[in-house]
Amino acid sequence: MRLARFQSTLLGGAAICVLANQAQGQTQEPATAGSADDNQPGIQEVVVTARKMSESVQDIPLAIDVLDAATLAQRGIVNVQSLQGQLPSIAIGEVNGIAQITSRGLGNDNFAPGSDPSVGLNVDGVVVSQPGAQLGAFFDLERVEVVRGPQGTLYGRNTTGGAINLVTRQPTADFSGYGTLSAGNYGALTAEGAVSGPLAGDKVRGRVAFKADRHDGYGNNLRTGDDIDDADKKAVRASLLLLPTDKLNIALSGEYTSEDDANYQIKYGEDSFPGATSPSLIPPGPQAGGSFATDPRDLNTDIDPLNDRETVSAIATLSYFATDDLTFKSISGYRHYEANSLRDFDGTDAALAGAAIPMQTDQYTQELQLAYQSEALKAVGGLYYYKEDLESDIRIGANPFGPTNALTISQNGAVDTESVAGYANVTYYVTDELGLNVGGRWSWEKRIGDANFTRLGTLFPFHTEGSVTDFTPRVGLEWQPDQDVLLYASYSEGSKSGVIASGSTTPILRPEEVTAYEAGVKSTLFARTLQANLSLYRYDIEDLQVSRTLPGSTPGSFVSVFENAATARSQGVELELVWQPIAGLQVSSITGYSDAEFTDFLTVNPLDGPTGVLENQAGNRLVQTPEWSSTLGLEYRFDIGPGSLTANAQAQYQSRVYFTPFNENRTSQEPVTRYDASLRFDPHDGRWYASLWGRNLGDELVATTKFVIASGRFISGQYTPPLTYGVTVGYNF
Repeated sequence: MRLARFQSTLLGGAAICVLANQAQGQTQEPATAGSADDNQPGIQEVVVTARKMSESVQDIPLAIDVLDAATLAQRGIVNVQSLQGQLPSIAIGEVNGIAQITSRGLGNDNFAPGSDPSVGLNVDGVVVSQPGAQLGAFFDLERVEVVRGPQGTLYGRNTTGGAINLVTRQPTADFSGYGTLSAGNYGALTAEGAVSGPLAGDKVRGRVAFKADRHDGYGNNLRTGDDIDDADKKAVRASLLLLPTDKLNIALSGEYTSEDDANYQIKYGEDSFPGATSPSLIPPGPQAGGSFATDPRDLNTDIDPLNDRETVSAIATLSYFATDDLTFKSISGYRHYEANSLRDFDGTDAALAGAAIPMQTDQYTQELQLAYQSEALKAVGGLYYYKEDLESDIRIGANPFGPTNALTISQNGAVDTESVAGYANVTYYVTDELGLNVGGRWSWEKRIGDANFTRLGTLFPFHTEGSVTDFTPRVGLEWQPDQDVLLYASYSEGSKSGVIASGSTTPILRPEEVTAYEAGVKSTLFARTLQANLSLYRYDIEDLQVSRTLPGSTPGSFVSVFENAATARSQGVELELVWQPIAGLQVSSITGYSDAEFTDFLTVNPLDGPTGVLENQAGNRLVQTPEWSSTLGLEYRFDIGPGSLTANAQAQYQSRVYFTPFNENRTSQEPVTRYDASLRFDPHDGRWYASLWGRNLGDELVATTKFVIASGRFISGQYTPPLTYGVTVGYNF
């Protein structure tokens, strides 16, 4: 019945869009920046390259959203976590410094080294493989493109949930640049800038961009008095654009980022087994005379936490424009990511156990791509190669840097991954209004994992490996009865290969498989003053990859379990509206409804303790997937004296979010609404600007995750930033 109501809503919305647009006539032209109509309401056209060719986002038969550089700055979107609330059906979590990006119920709740994201993050066409590396800063970006749904026929790396594409700014033909400086509470200070221009006439262009970001801690370690959840981040990117001929360009870039702080800390929430009398169920810290912090933003630990990360990456993109219609592209990428973290494992000031979690990866990718575009045909095809070598050494014990045989647990492991794929996506326009889309991806992937797992001095060597060959098709239909209305429907399949948790004794998982159905309508109505996009989807999921931890048989030990859930289903509807009723005023809203649940999943709840029994979680909601999420935004720009003022306000609501498959309120975030606001002044010459801003104005405590620390016998949590406010000034040249 729910699905039938969704279908009726979609068809009704599509009919309204078509009739409304026919009523207003077909004489409207897209407004362009700098035109004589700047003082008139009119939604601007946004051009993206999500399908490997330049297209208006409203002409793409996909659920896609775009945030340009101005929007990123205005909303304070500085990393992937701050995308929360900006996109329909996208939830952003974080645990132990690992990004958990969930789209329409598909995400990654495995925070062990070696896990794969279900939503891919790409920088200039090169995937960022490790979820921990996805938390890097956004800087000097032209735009962010977010595509929902299984991806494989357009991108090198296959994903089941979607893709987030970061498109960086390229070197310019003229000397130009910018600089911004932000200061705020918690001692926050952020500097960002770039310089760009010609280096050798019109044949060589260069660009250098940087960002430095620091703030004091949002909490403290009460035992030592030091900050936690602070930030000290630095990033620099150098780019070259070589233009040897009119048909050939070569883009080269290198990037370095680092973090050296005490960010991403897990906090005590409550005991796992309140009222328990058995020592095996009572938190070991208090048993040893220790105590937890009472404020959820603080710690009280004898070990000061550490977060130390470095990334070095390089991208080389060669583009050859054979004709006006045909383009060949080669994209080569390398990324070295290294992370070292240290934290107190028992969560108290008792000297019991610490956890050191060092890991590093080297990732190589090569993609060859051919794109053809004419009035009747759009086609993209490619070959893709991916290789990653990962090493990790998780050490838990009274002295995590001591001898292995003295540790409670040591998980030393390596995972090697190699993948080859070929993909194609073709759209043929049967008529000017009707297009048929057909695509497919063939892929082969192999993973090899070797572990030296040690528990209480006993070594358990372990080896696991597996390979998979898969073909995932896509078929779609698009109909454009009017230049400003597009209706589409598609069937697609997606696959995420079986992961290996580095250092553990868990065999390689089976691939996560998704069958996706989607239909939608995109429209720009009433002289381009109203943009209305509606999408309806259903996913049938098999072998969903999930993780959990259970108390071990020995006090202070635990067992990590990584497994395939049997089956799950996710279906829902998304509505996006942008309205410009008068010049200078814009009202926008995002609403998502999700009915996402396990349909068959027999497993054991960690909160049932070591004697827990298998129970079917069928009917429970999928993790990190609120039933309702909505965002309302208001922006008003008006002239004042020598310039203009822009006032912006946003409210973000989400219903209850469960962080485990067991749907217990103790491991969830209750319904919450957050508010942001800003006020910006721009002089008429556009050379500089100044803005006042505030985020999370209600100072809400919003969890990004809650999970059971089995060895510590307590439920932990991590949280989004508290109320922050400040001022930003910028200068363009």
